[in-house]
Amino acid sequence: MKQTIRIIQFIPIKSEISRGELFLGLINAQIGDLISLNGIGVYKVFDSNSIRLTSPARRLGDSTLKFYFIITDKEVEEDLKIAVEEYMKGLYDFTTKEDSA
Repeated sequence: MKQTIRIIQFIPIKSEISRGELFLGLINAQIGDLISLNGIGVYKVFDSNSIRLTSPARRLGDSTLKFYFIITDKEVEEDLKIAVEEYMKGLYDFTTKEDSA
């Protein structure tokens, strides 16, 4: 079942290219009327000319706290990735190579 996903906000973050990826920023999204997802990391992957999404983590001193729910439903995860890719295409050119990013 395809989920209705709406991108609420994109927070761009300036970063450097690392391991063939560029951290673009954080996305906040709404899935249907049921759940809101905040602080999802968006990376541009140059090898596959696509994006990678990551779940948020918080730092406290020397420790990293991971108190979030990972999306375990692959269909919802894929729907979210497609929605983010469509949203990001309006902001970034995903056809460029690593040396021109």
